[in-house]
Amino acid sequence: MRPSALAFTLLALCSACPGGQTPATSSAAPALQAFYDAYLPLFERGATRAFLDDTTSILAPSLRQALIADYQASAADSTQIVGLDFDPFLNSQDPCSVYRVGADTSHQEPHLIEVRAICAADTSLAAIAVLERARTAWTLVDVRYPGDTISLRGILARLAADRSRPASTGPRS
Repeated sequence: MRPSALAFTLLALCSACPGGQTPATSSAAPALQAFYDAYLPLFERGATRAFLDDTTSILAPSLRQALIADYQASAADSTQIVGLDFDPFLNSQDPCSVYRVGADTSHQEPHLIEVRAICAADTSLAAIAVLERARTAWTLVDVRYPGDTISLRGILARLAADRSRPASTGPRS
């Protein structure tokens, strides 16, 4: 195949991918790094809420919806913490300026990939991303946190359950 024909074929394949994502490769790491490269500048500008409305991102629809519900609950009640009190992808309130994705060493679903925060001379494990391969792209389905037994999905489910309980009206006698 001539180089121009190969380039045309690759371009056609990429343009057919939903959400503008490139076809899923054997490794989820490049897709996850692209997510962090796009997300971090938005976080720095305070524009992460708009990011959740972007259905072309790597986020699984169910995770996106849970995050939107959490954001809306937090925006509706400024007197209490009713939602996440940290950034769920950076695992911080004061993030580093660089995040690097580790190698995808998984050989089965889901793929677990370490995300490291690089601050000055310090590098630390910030999160473990959980990805699954869709037909043509990688999907971020959950985030696990070092030293914690509950994942982002678990935290969001617990917060939603807490919000759905009626507020107590005082001590019972």
